[in-house]
Amino acid sequence: MLIALLAATVPVLIGATLALFPELLPPAGVRLTRLVAIVAGLAVVVFELLPESWAEAGLWSIPCFGVGLALPWLGGRLLGGGGGEHSLAGEELAFVAIGLHQVVDGLEIGAAWAIAVGAWAITLAIAAHSIPLLAGVLLELRRHRGRRDTVIRGGVLVTATGIGAALGWSGSDAVPGAHTWLPALLAGLFLHVLWHLRHDDHAHDH
Repeated sequence: MLIALLAATVPVLIGATLALFPELLPPAGVRLTRLVAIVAGLAVVVFELLPESWAEAGLWSIPCFGVGLALPWLGGRLLGGGGGEHSLAGEELAFVAIGLHQVVDGLEIGAAWAIAVGAWAITLAIAAHSIPLLAGVLLELRRHRGRRDTVIRGGVLVTATGIGAALGWSGSDAVPGAHTWLPALLAGLFLHVLWHLRHDDHAHDH
């Protein structure tokens, strides 16, 4: 299980490190990280989450996707007060989406290592989108919430990914049937994150 845990969490740690120490990248590298994060996130939504949910749930994936799209906006309206673009409720729901996505990634990696089929291929494929995606998301979080909160949230994402890997390794099914509707819900929530990442903040404290 140790190998599965490392395979799942190391990419998250790399992404968090790049967010905390953007000086490791040249100025153009920070902007490139954001751009790659958007492209990688869209690829996850279009080629991974939505097709997976459609294959399992069929038409039911459409309303689940709609709920995912509406939740951040509705949460911002009900709890954020101003309904602004970076409302507290919207950001928290978006972070929940990232955490759930990391649990799913961890499940896939853990299961792959448990059955020893395509483990390296799956690990590298997930890492290829996790590192730039999480670096971009945590960079945005650091800009709004500060370094301390970014460290805490990065630790939460590492923990969520590790829990997913442990569940995948042990074969546990914490939420029966979640694999049919959860990807579509995550896809909708994920677009909220990508919407925030569309900004190229030239005043970023690099």
